[in-house]
Amino acid sequence: MINYHYIEGQTPLDEDEKHDLIPTLLSREDLDAFEQENILEARKWIMQKSVLSKQDIFAEKFILNLHKRMYGHVWKWASTYRKTNKNIGVEAYQVPTELHQLLGDAQYWLDNETYTCLLYTSD
Repeated sequence: MINYHYIEGQTPLDEDEKHDLIPTLLSREDLDAFEQENILEARKWIMQKSVLSKQDIFAEKFILNLHKRMYGHVWKWASTYRKTNKNIGVEAYQVPTELHQLLGDAQYWLDNETYTCLLYTSD
């Protein structure tokens, strides 16, 4: 059995979740590194998109696809909603509803120029 050591604020994994890992990882550090590598691949994918419409960005399908690209090489559940409660966020059963609300709010903010849009790159 893999024993992960957590620092304050990290979300612990239960034993069932550890079985959903695609690679065999021996430590939390390994998991962090694999997730980071997968996230960088997703970043490359999204940066290659020449045009993303508001309909794309604020669509649940797009968000789930992005989630799959961010975690699909690490977790079997990538692009699905979580089924367990965590130490952060809303109850698991509320996630789809809250995501829908968030996407609607963000669409409204963009359409109505509620906030200043700052564009930057980290390169």
